[in-house]
Amino acid sequence: AELHNITSTDDAWRADRLENALDAFFAREDFRDYYKLAGWDAYLAFRPFRNTELRFDWRSDHYQSLDQTVFYGRFGGNKVLPPNPPVAEGEMHSLAIAAQDEQVHTREIKTTNIFGDSVSIEQLAGRSDLAQVELGHMPGSEFGFNRYLLDMRMFRPILHGLNIDTRLRFEATTGDMIEQKMEFLGGPGSLPAFYRK
Repeated sequence: AELHNITSTDDAWRADRLENALDAFFAREDFRDYYKLAGWDAYLAFRPFRNTELRFDWRSDHYQSLDQTVFYGRFGGNKVLPPNPPVAEGEMHSLAIAAQDEQVHTREIKTTNIFGDSVSIEQLAGRSDLAQVELGHMPGSEFGFNRYLLDMRMFRPILHGLNIDTRLRFEATTGDMIEQKMEFLGGPGSLPAFYRK
């Protein structure tokens, strides 16, 4: 079980925390939108194998918009940061059912650099899959939607120090989807050709 009162985002899959922090510091770009999330959830997880999990998660949360408190980049000039958009506020109860299987391991390769020195290189190899259904048509909820998510990642080493990493993410929704739960592409982590969202 978990009790929380936090600043949250649904953009973590597009730009992880370190990547977004570096973009904010050096390029004065913020690719995440934030909101206040207060409530609790309780889950039951079954792990038949070390890296395989089936999870049933009941969520009871209150969503609230957050005012933007930082408007300008602080490094290399005063570039205006994008606004933190308002979210659909209210109470949401949902049941999330997820199945995850991860078969990723780190390979250590010993090789020599251009000066002939011995170096070790770590490479990820394998795959990670996630399938999730979130049922939001629950009693006491101010929102009504269902969300279906599939996320598959593959890490394939090609040469020493060179990987081809691929990711397929699919989402479908039914009902009245709220803004903060919608999927967006854009930014450095998902589709760089789309500037932001």
